[in-house]
Amino acid sequence: MKTQSFVRFFLVAVAAISFTATASAEVKLLNMSCRGTVCKGENCFIGGFTVLEDGHQMLIRAVGPSLQMFGVVNCCTDPILTLYKGQEVIASNDDWAADAGIQSASKKMGAFALADDSKDAAILITLDAGSYTGVITSDDEIPGIALFEVYDLNSSPNGLYNLSVRGMVLPGEGAMIPGIVITGNGLASFLIRAVGPGLNQFGITNYLVDPQLTFSLTNDTNFTQHKNDDWQPTFSNYYFGRWGAFPLPLGSKDAALLFQSSYTGFSKGTAEYTTVVESADPNVGSSGVVLVEVYFVSRTF
Repeated sequence: MKTQSFVRFFLVAVAAISFTATASAEVKLLNMSCRGTVCKGENCFIGGFTVLEDGHQMLIRAVGPSLQMFGVVNCCTDPILTLYKGQEVIASNDDWAADAGIQSASKKMGAFALADDSKDAAILITLDAGSYTGVITSDDEIPGIALFEVYDLNSSPNGLYNLSVRGMVLPGEGAMIPGIVITGNGLASFLIRAVGPGLNQFGITNYLVDPQLTFSLTNDTNFTQHKNDDWQPTFSNYYFGRWGAFPLPLGSKDAALLFQSSYTGFSKGTAEYTTVVESADPNVGSSGVVLVEVYFVSRTF
């Protein structure tokens, strides 16, 4: 199966994130998400995340039809969510069927409500420390936009560490849009990457030639957007290795940002960050596979 082979690729590509890390005791990562396009076969939508300690209850959702309430027209009409640990399937869901536990968890975490009869998919599960992969496919095999979400219901800050999502960037509505929600006081640092050409080392040839990313704080109108097109000369691979990210080829047109907030408290209780990943040069190629990575880094630069 092509989907299984690309799950194996994804596990190899994110293997470097399996290292010892400790989250900030003052800042907690509540939720990570990414909006992207669910396509057929090797272009399926794949999201990976890391949990730092045992016993964290996680809510994982693959939202398709319910995106219509936000004006998304070309949504995935019937997403299927399959959760892997390594190459073992540990949970799966097609239609969430108004599950009471999922309703309660969604309300607790401030996630928007899903229609009781919608064909969105969701899993509520307790996970131990390790790396996990969620694969979103379409039950009717019709491509469309879906939102992959991971919520950490535990109060301990040592839960979610990173999100890595592999998908297709397409023109128009087809940008990939990862999101982060944090709460607490103190420093919050993020390493964000949009890897296109760097996927060639893993045998991916239909990558986005020149990705760019735009990072913004969505619940603060005074926040200055941060952008990056090509990762050099801003970074060296030393910084990537420091936080468990695989190295990028020198001179590649992959994009990366290292951002640190200095909030001493969030006026609205949370800080909500959004990154838009799209092609920097539509004339060269506006479509292709991208690996979007968001690392929640507690250390200063």
